[in-house]
Amino acid sequence: MDEVARANEQVWEGLVKEGDCGYTIPWLDLKREEILKYAEGSQSIPPQLRDIYPAQILSSVKDRKVLCLASGGGQQSVVFGLLGANVTVVDLTQGQLDGDIQAAGHYGYDVTTIKADMRDLSSLDADTFDLVYQGNSIAYVPDARQVSSACVETGWALPCRLPAIRGGRGRVEWLGLLCSQTLRRESVSSRGWRHRIPPQLGRHL
Repeated sequence: MDEVARANEQVWEGLVKEGDCGYTIPWLDLKREEILKYAEGSQSIPPQLRDIYPAQILSSVKDRKVLCLASGGGQQSVVFGLLGANVTVVDLTQGQLDGDIQAAGHYGYDVTTIKADMRDLSSLDADTFDLVYQGNSIAYVPDARQVSSACVETGWALPCRLPAIRGGRGRVEWLGLLCSQTLRRESVSSRGWRHRIPPQLGRHL
């Protein structure tokens, strides 16, 4: 584990223990019907789903294999789990993964959790997933290309645009707005790695 991983793990484990960071609190009050309406475009975006866009990524995930990459906390995995997807969550922080386990138990679906760095996915089999969901966590590594390379090396689509991609080896459908090359880098600190978002991109996030 390098300096970046150690800094991020320490920060996020601390936030889990504090219990007042919105990204570490599992979503235990979602309703499948509301998610479906949002996915179908018949309902405005629910507040909790504002970071999952565009809505159509949720419209056909039943029985699909979905990887929530560095998306622990029992939030995004809930959305896919309630829609019938086979969900795997990879996160660096065990406390965050425990949130996904708690949420799955609450709703009654299965989830696979793997403690790993999103920059090294060598422990996962190639061509395993139909959809890779990547939240804002890409901003917590110094070089987003490392995550892109990790996905390519395992045969998945290249996640250099966020927050989600479809596809497998040789087939990619971009669904996000944010290109990693536009991010400016800050150094490791007590708050972990964090990119500074250029102002012109702020309206998209």
